[in-house]
Amino acid sequence: SAARARLALLHRGWLAERVGAERGDILDLLFADDECLTLTHDRCLRLTAVPTEVLAYLTVPRTVAEVSEHLEGIFGPAPEGAFEALLKDLTQDRLVRQPDVTPAVGP
Repeated sequence: SAARARLALLHRGWLAERVGAERGDILDLLFADDECLTLTHDRCLRLTAVPTEVLAYLTVPRTVAEVSEHLEGIFGPAPEGAFEALLKDLTQDRLVRQPDVTPAVGP
């Protein structure tokens, strides 16, 4: 229903303002032009411009909303779902950590 969709959007906005993002299990980064090589405990990954910018921006922990706004300021608006997919990929590759946040339920 429309109300459920609106609630989902509000919840996503609430999480974006509160969920943090920080660099994951990275041993070293080598930045060159708009790409980087990322060394982890078990592999070396070559990243393109957008994920490179995410890691460059995460010198300190930030909210997901801050990361999204930063990328949009550089690359323009992302296609629907692209930012979420990027964060999911970076998290699965253990390059970015996002703490689990479960909203508190009132009594």
